[in-house]
Amino acid sequence: MKILLTGFKPFGKNISNPSLGVLDELKNRRTETIEVLKLDVVYGLDGEKVVEKIKEIKPDVVLSIGLAGGRSKVCLEAIALNARDSEFKDNQGQIFLNEKISNGPLAYDSTLNLKRIKEKIENENFMISYSAGTYVCNDVYYQELEYIVQNNLNIACGFVHIPYTEPKEEEPYLELNEIVHIISELLDVILEERKCLK
Repeated sequence: MKILLTGFKPFGKNISNPSLGVLDELKNRRTETIEVLKLDVVYGLDGEKVVEKIKEIKPDVVLSIGLAGGRSKVCLEAIALNARDSEFKDNQGQIFLNEKISNGPLAYDSTLNLKRIKEKIENENFMISYSAGTYVCNDVYYQELEYIVQNNLNIACGFVHIPYTEPKEEEPYLELNEIVHIISELLDVILEERKCLK
């Protein structure tokens, strides 16, 4: 099985982005063939980079990971919205308000088996969320799913938002090892599902 993992560089007031640490840990700990792509937090371009990597390596699984400061759990996102709408600048200084990503549908569903994942992962620090927001994380997720759906590709694709991994003012956080453990368990469930389908 071939896995593509993506994460993001620091953005806004964050001097680091824990998604990159999660990528490194997963690549070191897992035995599958894992490709890692580190994104720049730029509307449009980041999603295009992921799509190009999908074309290049033809992965079985694409799992993107992003920071959601303020959340207290690891959140698997159920849908990606066709929207760019945030007052926060990306790393090129761009702001989009109430704009569409493409001429596609309002939303795309994750291609993961969310019901099975919910049944299998019994961890109080994990949940399935129904909004990836409307910032760059969602932008990437929508572009990934659009390419996969439009090309009828058999790729398991999901997006995971993670909390901070260390104390930051009064924001909630989870230890890096706990986040890596949860996402590794998620990958186990995804891969098990794919093996059963083959």
